[in-house]
Amino acid sequence: MSTPLDATDVIETLEENVRETAAASEQPKYDNLQNYLGTELKVAGLRSPQISDIYNQMQFPASFTVADKMNFWEEVWFRNEWFELMSMALLFIRKQGKKLPPDFLLERLVLWEDRIDNWAHSDELAHALATLLPIRKSEILSQLASWNKDANPWKRRQSVVAAIRIRQNIGTHLDWNELNRLILPLIKDGVYFVQKGVGWALREAGMVYPEKLQAFLTENCATLPSPAFATAVEKVPLKEKEIYKSIRRKSRLNR
Repeated sequence: MSTPLDATDVIETLEENVRETAAASEQPKYDNLQNYLGTELKVAGLRSPQISDIYNQMQFPASFTVADKMNFWEEVWFRNEWFELMSMALLFIRKQGKKLPPDFLLERLVLWEDRIDNWAHSDELAHALATLLPIRKSEILSQLASWNKDANPWKRRQSVVAAIRIRQNIGTHLDWNELNRLILPLIKDGVYFVQKGVGWALREAGMVYPEKLQAFLTENCATLPSPAFATAVEKVPLKEKEIYKSIRRKSRLNR
C-alpha cells in the first residue's frame, strides 16, 4: 500500500517554485503568452528546461507505483490553474506513460482532453495519444471521429492532430482515406487553432502521400482558410504552390 501524499500541499509547493523561478528569470519572448497560447490559464512564462527542472525535483514516497504517480499528476491536471503545472503533468505522461496499461492510459487521456484550452497542451496530449495508435487504433480512431464533430474547438483540433503527431504512424498505421475522413469535415472550420491543426495534418500527411495531397489541394485549396492553406503547403514544391495560390486568387475574384 502506498504512503499517502498530501496533493494540496505539494501542488502549492510546485506553484511557489514556478512563481519563484519566473521572478528570477528573463522576460518571456512574447509579451502576452496567454494570447499566444490561446489559454485562460495563468502563465508564468517558464521555458521548457525550467519546467523540466522543477518536475525533476519532485520526490515521491518510495512505495509509490507508477499508477500512484499518475493519480497525483491527474490531481495536478484538474486542480490547478497554472499552465506550467499542467505541462509537468504532461511531462510525466511522456516520460512514464509507457509503463501504464494502454487501456488505462487511453481512458485517462480522453478525460484529460476536457481540460485542454491551448495548442501547447493539445499538441503534447496528441503525442501521448499517437504513441497508443499502433496498439489501440480502432479505439483511438473512434474517439477522434467523435471529437471531430464536437462543439469544443480543441477537441476538433485534436481529432486531426493526434492522428499525425508522430509521423511514423502515417503510412504505417493510417491510410490516406482514414486521415481524409477526419480532415475534410474541418476544412471550413472558422476557429484559427483548428485551421492550423488541419494545415498541419495535411502537411504531414502529404510527406507520406504527396500525390493524394496534390489531388486534395487541387480540389480544395480555394476553400481552405488562409492559416490551414499556408501550413498545408509549407513543404510543397514552389511551382506547385504557385498553382494553388493562383487558384485561390481566381476564386476570390469570382466571388
